[in-house]
Amino acid sequence: MNPKLILLTLASIALVVSPVFANKKEDAAREAQLQQTLDNMRREVEALKKIKADKLDQIEALETKRWEERYRQNQAITDHQEAVRALEGRYSKASTDLGRLNDQLVQEKNATEEIKIKATEAKESINEIAMQVQQVVDKAATDLTSDYPIGLEIRNLDFSQAREALNGKNPQIAKSLSLFFDAFASRYELTLSQELDARKSQIGNRPEVSVNRLRLGTVFLAEAAREGREAQALQRTGALQGRVFEWRADLSDAFSKELQQAITGASRKGNVVWVPLDVLQNKNVQATTRKNVELTLKEKVQDLIRSGGPIMYPLLLLGLIALLFSLDRWLTFVFRGRISDRLIERVHGLTKENKFAEAQLLVSKNRSSLGKVFTAILNHTQESHRGNAEKSVRQVLLHEQPLLERRMGLLGAFGTAAPLLGLLGTVGGMISLFTVLTDVGTNDAKLLAGGIAEALVCTETGLVIAIPVLLLHGWLTEKLDVITSSLAFQSIALLNQIWPEAEEGKEG
Repeated sequence: MNPKLILLTLASIALVVSPVFANKKEDAAREAQLQQTLDNMRREVEALKKIKADKLDQIEALETKRWEERYRQNQAITDHQEAVRALEGRYSKASTDLGRLNDQLVQEKNATEEIKIKATEAKESINEIAMQVQQVVDKAATDLTSDYPIGLEIRNLDFSQAREALNGKNPQIAKSLSLFFDAFASRYELTLSQELDARKSQIGNRPEVSVNRLRLGTVFLAEAAREGREAQALQRTGALQGRVFEWRADLSDAFSKELQQAITGASRKGNVVWVPLDVLQNKNVQATTRKNVELTLKEKVQDLIRSGGPIMYPLLLLGLIALLFSLDRWLTFVFRGRISDRLIERVHGLTKENKFAEAQLLVSKNRSSLGKVFTAILNHTQESHRGNAEKSVRQVLLHEQPLLERRMGLLGAFGTAAPLLGLLGTVGGMISLFTVLTDVGTNDAKLLAGGIAEALVCTETGLVIAIPVLLLHGWLTEKLDVITSSLAFQSIALLNQIWPEAEEGKEG
């Protein structure tokens, strides 16, 4: 039992007992009651002791359980600490391994980046080489149009396969170069070979002619009919653009005979023949081998357009449109802008006699600008003032002025643009000439002069168109000024004649 509870109980008893002893008489009555109370309190103390014993047993059981729980916790902590130490060891080892792996990863990344950079540089170098090779192949393929037209199919096929080898993600440069050099090797082999064979060909306008063809390298190629005296030769055209070679059957009799003799003699084995060979393929030499045929006007125009190049078409179109515009303006000035002295005299004569109705009927039949101006004035003759008539005249003049001036600006622009278009064609021709000279080179001053002459055809044509167009524009402009001035003068003269008092008032 708790000592404090016992003391509290005794103190309570003392407090109760002390008044009893103080007052014996009064305590006697209460002694029995106190005894009973004391017995009750003893029983309560016994009950409390029992409760205390039970509580102590419970406390002991709880303490035992608590120690057992603490033991288990200590065991768990021990196990946990051992697990933590094991995990720390594994973590330390993993950290060491991770650091080592990170170092290896950084090294591998650096090595990979270096390899990527080298691979990118190598790929860029390969692409650059492939691009350069492709440019060379494309240039060679483009030059085929001006090359000797024999064996073009094989060379064109080689260049096409060379371009295909360079396409895709992995260009085959070695294969492309091999095909490229094969094409040039076949071209070089062609220059060193000779060929004589029989075939079907077209001479002039005759197809399927049995001929003997003789080729000596790339400087001579001719065909002679096996039956008849017809012959043709492959010659340079001398053109800077378009067809560089063409078959010519319009040969002179002497040259055609020489070709037939050479080819016929070559077909007989063991014979040595003379071949009429133009090694330089000179344009002037070729002119002496052809028949002197007078060209028609249409052929001359076609030859002029061909020599001038594509700029000749817009030049000729511009000249034709300028001519049509000039004719249109001239017809407009003749019919619409005509200033008829006879009409002016008759109108002034009728207005002096105050025959305004007859004058109005007369001018209404005239469709020119002057007739419309007079009509605008005569419509207001019944009015005392000429203000409305002046307004009508200004309105008619503002309407007629654009109709008379229409297309004059375009005509002047055409006259200015023609020499510029010609200069553009000349510049393009000079670029083509020097491109050809850069590619193939030449020591022939006549070819250079001939190319420059052909290039200047556009400028000449532009000037030929521009000079008359500008002269026509100036003449038409002057005529337009005369017409507009005359319209203004005649309108004022008629106004002053019909309303003279208004003019006198202004002078006064």
